[in-house]
Amino acid sequence: METQQLQQLKAFTQLLKANPVVIHKPELAFFKEYLESLGANLPEEPATSSEPEGSESSTSSTPSQPEPKPQAQAAPPKEESSEDEIEEPEELVIEKDDECVESDDDEPQEMGDASVEVTDEMLEAAQEERSAAMSAMSEGEFSKAVEHFTAGILKNPSWAPLFAKRAQAYVKLRKPHAAIRDCSRAIELNPDSSQAFKWRGIAYRKLGQWVNTVHDLDTCCKLDFDEDAYTMAKELRPKVQKIQERQREISRIREEKERNARIRRVKKAREAQEKARKEQEERESSGFSGGFPGAGGFPGAFPGAGGAGFPGAEGAGFPGAGGAGFPGAGGAGFPGAGGAG
Repeated sequence: METQQLQQLKAFTQLLKANPVVIHKPELAFFKEYLESLGANLPEEPATSSEPEGSESSTSSTPSQPEPKPQAQAAPPKEESSEDEIEEPEELVIEKDDECVESDDDEPQEMGDASVEVTDEMLEAAQEERSAAMSAMSEGEFSKAVEHFTAGILKNPSWAPLFAKRAQAYVKLRKPHAAIRDCSRAIELNPDSSQAFKWRGIAYRKLGQWVNTVHDLDTCCKLDFDEDAYTMAKELRPKVQKIQERQREISRIREEKERNARIRRVKKAREAQEKARKEQEERESSGFSGGFPGAGGFPGAFPGAGGAGFPGAEGAGFPGAGGAGFPGAGGAGFPGAGGAG
């Protein structure tokens, strides 16, 4: 008999010692009969219901038991409070003042064709239109000035001062969006145009866009100091500082919330990995859960058994036995026994 088979037999014997009633399992009937034939003293078979579970007669004969009261469900655990639950403040909006105007919704003005090749005659004509526009401005005829500036722009669409001056006329006409478009084009043509930054800043001021206003007026003064631009920026700076402080606070809270969210995601991932690792260890360390491998009740007969029994047995029994018994027995009994005993 091989060492492994002896170890399995020993384990089976220890199991019977620990729980003798196991011998009454149907799949061990052959072994029970063998032991009874030897006169073995077996434990009494545990009482079982004569009718299958769930049958009507069984249900009716059994006195009804009071149903257990449902346990109150525990309140779900509160999520850990985190700093990302801090309410994010709203953007600070400072109301417009009396100098602000209604937003203009006119069609975009003509900007000319920047790809056109400008001749000397066109340059001269653009200069004449500029002079006429400046005369109209001095007389307070701003609409007429816009017409002359536009004619000059069509003659020379790459001349930045024409756009800056037309923007000034648009501001006087209370058309801040048109002025902003002209100043932006002038800045594209000449990034150092202080007048373009000045009049765009004033146009932003008419719309109540305080941050843009101070930015452009400050830029104007850096390029070429302007007293009017400096005074207006100084008056509006306290409003801008309040807005910027609120914006910095909002940015800080958003960054903090995102950082906390990343920390929670990493924590959950680590907890999931640790849980999976422990479950794997429990599966690997589980022992004889359910008996010997393969038998119904015990993990399943021993390896190599044809039906239910121990390995190597032709029918049911232990290995090497001709019929039923232990190896080496001439008839029935333990090895070396001449007869039974």
